[in-house]
Amino acid sequence: MIKPLKHVKGDLVQPVINKMTKFTNPIIEADYSDPDLIKCGDYYLLVSSSFNYVPALPILITKDLVHYRFLSYALEKLPNFYNEVREGNGVWAPSFAFHNNTYYLLIPFPDKGIFVLENKDPLHQKWTNFRPLFLKKGIEDPTVIWVNNQAYLIFGFVKSRIGFNSKLGIIKVNEDLTDTLQNDYEILIDGTNKYPTIEGPKIYNINNLFHIFAPANGVKHGYQLDLISENIYGPYKGKIILKENGNGINGPHQGGLVHLQDDDFAFIHFSEDDYLGRNLYLERCILDKDNFFTINNNNGPIYKGEINTKEDDSFLLEYKDDFNKNHLSNLWQFPANILNDFYKPSIDGLTLIANKLTNTLEKFPYILTTKFPFIKFEAELIVNLQLENFSTFSFLIIGEKYPYLSIYKENDNYSLYFNNLKEEQKILLSKKDFSSIKFKMSYTNKGQVSFNTSLVNNTFTCFVKKQMWIGLRLGITIYSKEDNSKSKVILKEFKMRKIK
Repeated sequence: MIKPLKHVKGDLVQPVINKMTKFTNPIIEADYSDPDLIKCGDYYLLVSSSFNYVPALPILITKDLVHYRFLSYALEKLPNFYNEVREGNGVWAPSFAFHNNTYYLLIPFPDKGIFVLENKDPLHQKWTNFRPLFLKKGIEDPTVIWVNNQAYLIFGFVKSRIGFNSKLGIIKVNEDLTDTLQNDYEILIDGTNKYPTIEGPKIYNINNLFHIFAPANGVKHGYQLDLISENIYGPYKGKIILKENGNGINGPHQGGLVHLQDDDFAFIHFSEDDYLGRNLYLERCILDKDNFFTINNNNGPIYKGEINTKEDDSFLLEYKDDFNKNHLSNLWQFPANILNDFYKPSIDGLTLIANKLTNTLEKFPYILTTKFPFIKFEAELIVNLQLENFSTFSFLIIGEKYPYLSIYKENDNYSLYFNNLKEEQKILLSKKDFSSIKFKMSYTNKGQVSFNTSLVNNTFTCFVKKQMWIGLRLGITIYSKEDNSKSKVILKEFKMRKIK
């Protein structure tokens, strides 16, 4: 029998297994970079990077590791450093932990260090007590383990901040994760020659052996390692347990391991799509006779398989919003902290109030955004628009650049603008009543996008790519050239659906 994971995976209460659950990869097509998982009662929780987007730290819940629904965001606001848009910064590769009946979230900010949240009951309560644990610029990807109640924090390094990478560090911290117990870290593993760009560690204690799961050789064409040792400080023996096999799934990168039952485990990791971002893949794994993990019988990442859980397909990720609640749906995030009353939810719609645009849209925090959900999909938005002069409403895509379909008012005249990243097209509008306007966007894979609106019969097309390591997003915003504009848009209905 496999002894339970002793640190980060909760109480490991196992559900009764009635049958295998079939799955098709990617299990989630949307951008959930750097996933980690933890067992919580009869459920599993999954968290991922949220970078500069707010609210931060999206947490999904599942019973079978295949079907998910949204549970909550763990952090409503980022530190004040993120009151302005800092593309690609923010939360990088958080991880779960469990000790003494408390769940922890370790939260790395590459420019600040490692922070912590905690929760006694993450299924029903909010995460609290946000605090720094190890303030050090240039560290990322934290994982923690307790050995006889002594906690050890292990992490990677960000070359752009600290001058090097390809190493893993370790530092002792106190049991309740409130402070470090050493002046500085030690190098635990130097992968410079053997495991270049090693990062994203997750540490587990199984059968009295320490296992560090870690990707190396970069995101695009990297591989997954299992490093094992009898001692927390090593030495560690390493083995590549997951790598590309020519089937089109590139560079299986970092993720999280969960114990199912007996000698059966599951590993969820991301693989990067050039456009959509980092989508999630599920792999089945077991321990071999040498105490290393074997994934898919060493055949590499797979598209279809079965997992030893009881299927529950009632869990679904929702991709629609009727804007009929007094709070913002979990579907939405902003590219920075929102410092004023930009949005006002009500049972009659979500109202967005125009702010003055003083820079470019890329630096504008007042954009309502949501992730592209599928490899191919359609999105539809219905709004009531009230524009003053010198104001703009935009339905846009957030990526490497920001193509948009916009309505602009000047001197009581209205114009429709489409920016396809090469040129801007303008159409004068005779319509003066802008209630129940429909906008539509279709994404048909490999960056191909088309826009439509009920205002004209034209179809507008462009080609988009993701922004650095963040997947493509839809955006909705309203802004003005002037201060104190009374322009506003009331969002009435939004939905996204998968297409073939």
